[in-house]
Amino acid sequence: FPEPALVAQFGQDGRNALAWSTGSRIDPVRPWHQPQPIKVSLDFPNPVDLTGPLHHVLNRLVERALGRSDLRGRSVAGVRMCADLEGGGSWIINRVLRKPTSDRESIAAALRAKMEISPPTHAVETLTLELTEFGASSTQTLLFDRTTEGGRAAGHLDFNQGEIPPSIREAVNELKLRIGHSPLYRVIEVDPWSRIPERRNALLNLDP
Repeated sequence: FPEPALVAQFGQDGRNALAWSTGSRIDPVRPWHQPQPIKVSLDFPNPVDLTGPLHHVLNRLVERALGRSDLRGRSVAGVRMCADLEGGGSWIINRVLRKPTSDRESIAAALRAKMEISPPTHAVETLTLELTEFGASSTQTLLFDRTTEGGRAAGHLDFNQGEIPPSIREAVNELKLRIGHSPLYRVIEVDPWSRIPERRNALLNLDP
């Protein structure tokens, strides 16, 4: 459609739609809401300056943070660790993970490595962990994880015949629990030799 006709009918929305559809305008993808950092902390009865106990508490804090309901299945991309030190003062380290993850040991290991480079200067009275940046949901990671056997890789599954890999089945069930329906579809051949492209394939709701 010509731009004047779209603008006359839809106003600025019509101009935007034309720009997006032709690729002349590409806007960055932004989430509907900015997730707030998830913070957990622990106070020591007595100040601690030994690496072993600090690492043990770090593991507990990571486990508590990953168990928070407001994480909503998202993976973690950035973390921060803070401490209140004996005699006043504070200590802080930040770490951006190489790959977003929801694995406790991966997050704890990244922070332990950072602690070895920049340890607290005094004994720690309070240790705080913050999950500051987030990645894709763990469900989405599982859906596209090629390290597990998928429908085509399994060989014995025929996706076109309705056989669905377990990883995709689990992801769909999780989405149905969250939003009430399956938002996924699969493409099936209807009339592959049709002269009309729209008649060659159809979308079928994926609801195992």
